[in-house]
Amino acid sequence: MLVNLISNELSFRRGLIQGACAQARKEGGALWFSLVFWQSGGCGRNWRVRHLFVLLIYSAFFAALGWWNGPVKLPLVMTTCLVVYMGVITVLDLEYKVILFPTVWLGAAIGLVGGVLLHGVADTLFGGLAGFVSMYLLYILGASLVNFMAKRRGEEISEVALGFGDVNLAGILGLWLGWPGILAGLYFAVLAGGIGSLAFVVVKSLRGGYSPYTAIPYGPFLVMAMAWFLIFRPALMGN
Repeated sequence: MLVNLISNELSFRRGLIQGACAQARKEGGALWFSLVFWQSGGCGRNWRVRHLFVLLIYSAFFAALGWWNGPVKLPLVMTTCLVVYMGVITVLDLEYKVILFPTVWLGAAIGLVGGVLLHGVADTLFGGLAGFVSMYLLYILGASLVNFMAKRRGEEISEVALGFGDVNLAGILGLWLGWPGILAGLYFAVLAGGIGSLAFVVVKSLRGGYSPYTAIPYGPFLVMAMAWFLIFRPALMGN
């Protein structure tokens, strides 16, 4: 419920929700809008599916976490903050292709605390710096490639390979994983992104709806790296 509530409220306050949905939020308030209004269908099928999907996924996750009780190294409160944060990032990036600055600052604060608990101050800070710089270099490379292709084709390309929000999120990933764990985290995210992008192209091509330079949200792949290295890998492998 927190993931849906925070995602909806950030979307509303940043003007991402428009029309009837925005009006309903103004009249009913944040809690009513997130927990009750979506069931009425006033915001369309996609909203209802997302709300229900998030509730089911998180219910299953915490049930499994309680049943498994594996060696997750973080306290339950910190784990809860982490998984709620990951959900908000994923929802906003998938729905609006944006990683908002309030989520960046909050994520950095949570990541700093969690990283220090796991790795100590020096490795946490260096991991965050390494994650940010590495993704920033990829950001510059992607922007240069898009500009080169635009000039070569003689057409304007509005989409970007990576957004700066992805750069910030990579820095947050680095805080959580520390040094040298961020190297494995970035490798995982890039690999997952490549597989996801290939699947997207294949599905779109088979359905006849693929167009070049379509932007694919990259935040969820960085979130996958967080989930694997901070929760699933320790629980499954004991390290």
